[in-house]
Amino acid sequence: MAREWDLTSDPSIQDEELLNAALLLLAERARDSNYAVRQMAARALGNMAHGAPSQLKHHRTLILDTLVQASFLPTSDELMTEGMTSLAKVLSQLGTRTGPVILAVGTHVRAFFDHKDDALRKASFALFGTLAGCLRKKWHSWYKTQVRQSWAALLLHLQDPNKEVAKECRRAVGLCCPYLGLRRVQGVLAFYVQGSGEVRVNVLLRDLCRHLVKEKLVLLEGLCYRTRRYYTSSWPEIRAAAIHFTGIMLEYSSPGTTRWLNIAHLQSSLMSLEKDSSRPSRGHPGPGGHL
Repeated sequence: MAREWDLTSDPSIQDEELLNAALLLLAERARDSNYAVRQMAARALGNMAHGAPSQLKHHRTLILDTLVQASFLPTSDELMTEGMTSLAKVLSQLGTRTGPVILAVGTHVRAFFDHKDDALRKASFALFGTLAGCLRKKWHSWYKTQVRQSWAALLLHLQDPNKEVAKECRRAVGLCCPYLGLRRVQGVLAFYVQGSGEVRVNVLLRDLCRHLVKEKLVLLEGLCYRTRRYYTSSWPEIRAAAIHFTGIMLEYSSPGTTRWLNIAHLQSSLMSLEKDSSRPSRGHPGPGGHL
């Protein structure tokens, strides 16, 4: 793991010219051929969010472009995790001054929600949630689309086998649910995921489906369709959650919803899950459990 590199530890860093030189050097090192050097440079650029906010604003294009490359260009899991973590810090500090780069971030980060690496998966949820506070009004509609397309992943990873990932997913859901544009559904999600208590996932999903039937049935059908890809997830917890969620949705949906389902696929997945010897382990919530 790369050692913490804090730009504010040396009093001389307050010198404007020296700080500029350090920033340009970090941006260069963030493209170094050595992954460890790139990881350390990405971390240092993230530290600038609090250590040198004025320089961050002045060089935001360079810093953002550098961290986007560190986050999304295929490299090592550790480097991409560092890039996303630093990018979340920088975006949080810049707020709505981020510019159009935020559209690229929102599009690419969703691909990591199901990544096998726990730390990278956690960082992707954290970054997606951070976007909610960095959007200009003209991009709200775009982010609402991203949230709706990510809905199945966000709900199912509330039962992620890694507790820290599940916790970060819960935080992301709380931050992005206001963009759904559905009053009743937003109220349900906020009640369950923004409080300090445990999330009873089974109750959450039932209340969610009950309100979707009344407010936006077409979204329930879309959610049912996107959930089926998780029947073959590499995590038995997520497979079980997806099949259980499908059952809940079918209870509340119209007969037309079944056109989205491959019944043979569902039956095969159920049989596979039943035979699976690696059912949700002790200490991890299964379907209908709580976080």
